[in-house]
Amino acid sequence: MLVTSPGILWILMQFCFLELVQKELDEVVRTWNSHRIRPVPSRGDSGGRPVLLYTAPQIVGGEDRLKLFDQEEIDLCKEECRPKGQLPCDEDVFDLSVLLMQENGWDTPKDASDAAELYTLLREEIRNNL
Repeated sequence: MLVTSPGILWILMQFCFLELVQKELDEVVRTWNSHRIRPVPSRGDSGGRPVLLYTAPQIVGGEDRLKLFDQEEIDLCKEECRPKGQLPCDEDVFDLSVLLMQENGWDTPKDASDAAELYTLLREEIRNNL
């Protein structure tokens, strides 16, 4: 049965939680990149904002330690990866979930608790109607 398979349950979890997880990760990145790392002269660390230390270390007196890779290796990795799409999950499950939310007057989750409740509601609705 579709609803009891781990695959559909995982996709339903993606629908309910992935946007919230991404927002949280984006906030972690903003917080991380806005703080300053103190210099440690004894280790040769110049300090500065993490985003600058990574993207342009020479600006803050640091050393570029970027490891270069062969373009073939990069292309191979890209072939093995699935690019991030517009939807948080499988298109069919997304469309069905949006339809069920509209029919039942359910809102888009604003936090993890809302997402867990939506997941339970959608799982039961799909289980009862398929």
